[in-house]
Amino acid sequence: MKVIDAHTHLGKFPVFGESITLKGLLTLMEEYDIEKAVVSSLPNSLTREAIENHPDRFTGLVRVNPREADAAAKAEEAIADQGFKGVKLNPFFNNFLPDSPVVDPVMDVAARRRVPVLI
Repeated sequence: MKVIDAHTHLGKFPVFGESITLKGLLTLMEEYDIEKAVVSSLPNSLTREAIENHPDRFTGLVRVNPREADAAAKAEEAIADQGFKGVKLNPFFNNFLPDSPVVDPVMDVAARRRVPVLI
């Protein structure tokens, strides 16, 4: 049976007192027979490294904060030029409501590019 983990992260998570490296995530994926994972990270460079070096194992979501003026442009560039396949938004950490107008420019990019958004 094919197993895909639809929500993984790389890097440090001080709020939770946890961290994981690319090598560590690959080891866990092997241990639990996970064929592929959808990953998002801050900084986005951790995700980019994973999708560039292991495209058969990872699908990347670019993390943006819709409260930042350049969020839509960052999402556009990541999807168009860097191999990301979707967007990850985090209302808890970035202090917005998912239906707030501040999200609209990022959602417009995702709709135009026909990629998913994980909230």
